[in-house]
Amino acid sequence: MRWWGLLSLRCCIAVWFLILIGMVLSFPQRLFLGGYWGLAAVGFVLSWGSGSLNRWVSRELVSAAR
Repeated sequence: MRWWGLLSLRCCIAVWFLILIGMVLSFPQRLFLGGYWGLAAVGFVLSWGSGSLNRWVSRELVSAAR
């Protein structure tokens, strides 16, 4: 994997979060994901999943460079 692969992954993760924030601002809280608890759950899952993916790709990139 080249250096731009990790950069493009991080940009994709940023777009996911921007889409989530845009959806929150566009729709009423009562209708979107079950209110604040649903939003917190989706945000947690998105953060955990994207963080895990970022760590895994970063480790693989370092091991591939050796």
